[in-house]
Amino acid sequence: MSSSTDAAFETAPTERRPFADLNAARLRELLAFEAPYVAEKLYENKTVESVAEGQVLFEEAKKYLWLIATDRERGYPVPSLRVDEAWHQFILFTSECREFCQRIFGCIMHHAPPTREAPGEAEKTQEIVTREGFALRYREVFGVELPDAWDDERAVLPRQRLVVNELLGATHVRYQAKKAELVVGDGDLASVCVRVDDWAAPALDFMLAKGVFYVREIPVLDDDEKVALCKALMRSSVLLCAP
Repeated sequence: MSSSTDAAFETAPTERRPFADLNAARLRELLAFEAPYVAEKLYENKTVESVAEGQVLFEEAKKYLWLIATDRERGYPVPSLRVDEAWHQFILFTSECREFCQRIFGCIMHHAPPTREAPGEAEKTQEIVTREGFALRYREVFGVELPDAWDDERAVLPRQRLVVNELLGATHVRYQAKKAELVVGDGDLASVCVRVDDWAAPALDFMLAKGVFYVREIPVLDDDEKVALCKALMRSSVLLCAP
C-alpha cells in the first residue's frame, strides 16, 4: 500500500441513519455527483497535469468512500496518495463535502491521516485490506479492473514532487562491489530496495537527505534515469507522491 490513510465517520442525530440505504440508487447518485472545483485545485497544486486528470482522481475518491462505507468490518488504506489528495481537497470545501456525505452516507466522513503511533486494540484485530484485496473488491463492486489512476508511479514526471516514506523506518545507502544499494532496516531485517552503479549513489543520497524533492532536482542522472529510479522506489513504497 502507498498510504495508511483511511476515513472516519461522524453521525449527525438530525439526519437519516448512517449507511442505512446504501443501495444501487444511492451509488448512482454518488457517481453522478460532480465537483469541478476539486479538479481545479488538484491542477493548481500540481497533483495532476490537467483538470481532466483531476476529475478522474475525484471520481476514484468517491468510489473509495463507497467501498469503505459498504464494508466497515475491514480497514481500507488508500492505495494511492494522488486519490487521497483528491479526497483531502474535497474536505477543504467544507459545506459541499458535508452536504454530499450527509446525502449519500447519512454521516460526515472525516479524513484520518497516517500515523506512526501504535494502533488501538480495535485496530489490531481489524483485518487490513491489501492492495490486491482492494483491487478485487473494486472489481466486484464496480465491474471493472482497478484503473491506472490508482498507480501513483505512472504519474512520475520530472516536475513531480515526491516524499520519502518515513513510515518504513530507517533508510540508508550501502556500498558493495561497485554498487550502491538503498537499504531499509538494519541487520537481519534489512532489505535492499534498489541497486545502482556506485557513480549514481549521489542520487540516492540526495533523496534521503532532502526527504521531499522534485524529480528534476535529483543529481547525476538524466531525466529518463531519474524517472525510472523514482518509479522503482515507488514500487517498493520508499517514495510516495507528495501533494
